[in-house]
Amino acid sequence: RGVVLVGQAGGVFSGNVIAENKCAGVGLKGSTAALFQDNQIRHNDGYGVWMQDDVRSTFQGNVIEHNQLAGISVNHRAAPTVSHNTVKDGLQVGLLLQNDAGGTYSKNHVSGNVGANVLLMGASRSALVDNVISRSPGGGVLIRGQAHCKIVGNTIEGNSRANLAVLDEARPQAEGNTIQDGDGRGIVVTGTSRGEFSHNLVMGHGLAGMYVGGESDPKVEGNVICNSGASGLVVEDNARGKFVGNCLAGNTCAAVAVQGRASPYMAHNTVVH
Repeated sequence: RGVVLVGQAGGVFSGNVIAENKCAGVGLKGSTAALFQDNQIRHNDGYGVWMQDDVRSTFQGNVIEHNQLAGISVNHRAAPTVSHNTVKDGLQVGLLLQNDAGGTYSKNHVSGNVGANVLLMGASRSALVDNVISRSPGGGVLIRGQAHCKIVGNTIEGNSRANLAVLDEARPQAEGNTIQDGDGRGIVVTGTSRGEFSHNLVMGHGLAGMYVGGESDPKVEGNVICNSGASGLVVEDNARGKFVGNCLAGNTCAAVAVQGRASPYMAHNTVVH
């Protein structure tokens, strides 16, 4: 690894080039509380940044790019503060938040990562706030396992697969996001997931604006779902869900399509072709 901190180590790391290391560019383990600011962390054979245990370090203004594994990987109770960074063009995931990972990730630009831009899994309880998440061939934000996270005020756009996908037993709170201009679906909710989706703008997708399938049961309230290349909202399989006060307009196919054995509750929505 390039820079390794363990135990209760701290310090300030500013303006460094951390590149071409055989493992992670930065590795943190224990209860480290360091500041990494304005560094270039790039072209490492492993992770750009890897952290585990009770890490409480801060990452601000770094450029993290072209790493072989995740740009930032957060594991096992680590809860960093990650803001105003650029995490781009990695060969796997941009942000990987797993196990019991926490922390706040705000005002970052995460783009062009091959696997997905952001993957939350396990029992992750992280918060994504006011980020721009764009241009990944693998999807924008993917939430799996039992992740119980907050996705608030982000712009999630131009990803080739779903801009926001919620699978397994995940239960996110997604509020006030702009989710737009993807080649696939805008929001996918499937498995036995639940979660709350409120006051999001979902527009301009090649496929359905929102797809709800499997045995999922989300709460969807106060969203605008418009200008999709297919249906605005698709509910199918054994899915349920509560859909209240949404506006569905300008979608190419049906505004709302209910299929299979799906049984949603829909009230006080505005549905306009």
